Amino acid sequence: MCTESTEKLQSWLRLISFLLQYPDDSWQQVLNECQVIDPSDGAMAPFIHRFVWCLEEEGIDGIQMRYVQTFDFGKKTNLYLTYARHGEQRERGAALLSLKQVYAQHGFHMVDDELSDYLPLLLEFVSVASPDAGVPLLCEHRPAIEEIREHLAKMDSPYVDIFDALLFVLDQWGIQPVAKEGVQ
Repeated sequence: MCTESTEKLQSWLRLISFLLQYPDDSWQQVLNECQVIDPSDGAMAPFIHRFVWCLEEEGIDGIQMRYVQTFDFGKKTNLYLTYARHGEQRERGAALLSLKQVYAQHGFHMVDDELSDYLPLLLEFVSVASPDAGVPLLCEHRPAIEEIREHLAKMDSPYVDIFDALLFVLDQWGIQPVAKEGVQ
């Protein structure tokens, strides 16, 4: 059961989406603004504050290097949700097309240079879509999100706090993984 409003949860998803994108100057500015998130603003504030605290000494060049090492070169921590399950197999193409079709059905137009399973893109979609459109996608991809989080924790990455924030939002929304056939 959802204990926070849909609008609030969607606004948190927008922030998480942004923080999971490649860090540039505008990203650095948003990170600085995250330092002043009111601790009384729900249970999300501690996750965001820990993330900011871990990165505040690195500077943008260090943060960019960390991002590339973590998400661009990490096979188990890349942000493409169907990659862990399908790799470069043909089935992945079908999964990407299916996501792209869901986006289009709901009037969400993605830029051509990004794959539809890119986590920040999916979160951006869910942050503006109706819950009926977004929640099933989050249910379907929650196992991949949890797997990325586990690998980030093993690496002692500050990004684990952003994934903890994301999983907190999913829990608030009552989003659990889709049960596999024959599994309960």
